[in-house]
Amino acid sequence: MAIPLVVFGFAGCHVASSESKDSSTILVHAAVSESETDSAAIARNDGRGYRTASLRGRVVWMAEALDRRYGITTVPEAQERILAIETVDGDVFPIVEDLRGRSFRTDERLRAIDVELLVLRYDGVSMVQILAIHKIKDGKKYIIDYWCDICSIVMFETGPCECCQDDNRLRMQIVEE
Repeated sequence: MAIPLVVFGFAGCHVASSESKDSSTILVHAAVSESETDSAAIARNDGRGYRTASLRGRVVWMAEALDRRYGITTVPEAQERILAIETVDGDVFPIVEDLRGRSFRTDERLRAIDVELLVLRYDGVSMVQILAIHKIKDGKKYIIDYWCDICSIVMFETGPCECCQDDNRLRMQIVEE
């Protein structure tokens, strides 16, 4: 009997499969019991294993935070490997590098500002997954994304528009609370 694999898709759906047919999925758990059914594996991961949270601070390189806070030195190739949010309370949470997470790697301007991240925090995992990025300036909150003025398309990282290939721009819109 094949051991079922549980894969995590972009939309947060858990799907049981013996192999990943889509390269956009990431293996997060292999069932260890051959007697466990696919539905039992899915039932353990039915969407209740996470919660949303709001984290204020600055996004930094994990190696930098470890060195500054604890004197832990990493090897040179690890200096810009893992992004993390260092909160105003002094906590450090590694960031899942999906499209929104990768925006902090590809656009250094985002690492130079105070942010409030709306994130998913998964049970048993120290990493957080970004849902929305907000800039905090003068007590006001601005949502951050990237915008194509030609196609009117929202994107989550800097670069060419997914439609017309023209450059998109960093956009900040005030959040009315």
